[in-house]
Amino acid sequence: VPPVPFDIRLTATLGGVVIGLLFSVAYMTETTEHRAVKAGWPPGTTAARRAERAERERIERQARYRSGGAGSYD
Repeated sequence: VPPVPFDIRLTATLGGVVIGLLFSVAYMTETTEHRAVKAGWPPGTTAARRAERAERERIERQARYRSGGAGSYD
């Protein structure tokens, strides 16, 4: 532990945590793709699933009358 004031140590620690979180978020898609391939799924599976989910959510948002979802009155 370096002989510096506590507030500097705390700031450096928080900065390191923030940088680590930014890197983990930045490489999230590549990491999930790599894990899916290691589990035996063909390459590109996670991107296809993500695109399907985005399309499904887009259609749900644009639907005039929704049923069974958020904001439905059935």
